[in-house]
Amino acid sequence: MLSGRAEPSADRQALDAGATGYTLKRGTYADLLTAIRTSPMAGATSTPDLGEAHRPIRHGPLSPRELDVLRPVALGHRSEEISEQLSITTRTTEMHRASVKRKLQLETRAQLVSHALANGLIGPG
Repeated sequence: MLSGRAEPSADRQALDAGATGYTLKRGTYADLLTAIRTSPMAGATSTPDLGEAHRPIRHGPLSPRELDVLRPVALGHRSEEISEQLSITTRTTEMHRASVKRKLQLETRAQLVSHALANGLIGPG
């Protein structure tokens, strides 16, 4: 998304609405090219002038479905609940969870929660 809004919450709102990237109109040509090149492969991005607290969100190697599973896992939902919500089998849910742990090199639910919080997948509290 190319936007003129530089408010700290603007990038989050755009990403929550489904944008895969975010950069400001006043950004440089290089910023725009970087956003375009990195957004589909590395998750959402934002320009540096939004401040340190709003660093680019990077989900690395996770697929959209793995992110769909990670969010409720990090919120404490059981595999059965996630499976029902996503209309997939419990075994598929558990395979996605294992894949997320492997890709992110995490071992525990607490580490998954920490990662989800740090990367804006879930909010605090």
